[in-house]
Amino acid sequence: MRDRLVTFYLQGLRMITKDTPINDCGFTTRARNCMRDEGIKTVGDLTTKTETELRRVPGLGNLSRNELIAFLTLNGFELKA
Repeated sequence: MRDRLVTFYLQGLRMITKDTPINDCGFTTRARNCMRDEGIKTVGDLTTKTETELRRVPGLGNLSRNELIAFLTLNGFELKA
């Protein structure tokens, strides 16, 4: 978990925009693969999803979902309400 927080912190040192590819965000392999399977390619694509929609993504459990939400929050974004 500590390594994941360090990754999020380091990501905060560079500019994350809605055009930033998901593959450049430091997510775990599981989270990246689940998003790829859902057609989520950029941070902007992720922000168009609601938490309920993320709950329905096969293979994306609580830990991965919390990882995505924490990343968005730390970078000034949020999921669709």
